[in-house]
Amino acid sequence: MRYVVSAVAIVYAVLSLYAAATQLKNPARRISSTLMLAGGLILLLAGILELSAWGPAWLVTVIGSLLICQAALINGKANGRTRLEHHAVRFLITVFLILGMLFW
Repeated sequence: MRYVVSAVAIVYAVLSLYAAATQLKNPARRISSTLMLAGGLILLLAGILELSAWGPAWLVTVIGSLLICQAALINGKANGRTRLEHHAVRFLITVFLILGMLFW
């Protein structure tokens, strides 16, 4: 199960990094892009640490995921559209990753 949780964390991190990289050129979204970029890098690190069976990898996951979620909230407010479904999906992925790293 460790491999599944790590794979989900790494895929989610890479998708977040891609989303952040495409938005970095826009000056209006620079803050949210930077937060998402940092969160994606931290979450990528957490996935790698989980693969190496490092105990507190879940804590690194919390930090990275919260940065990604915060960046999405900031981006939604800047666009004037806050889609709760998207934030709920991010929240569920975060909960799955944290629980997966804690118990498996």
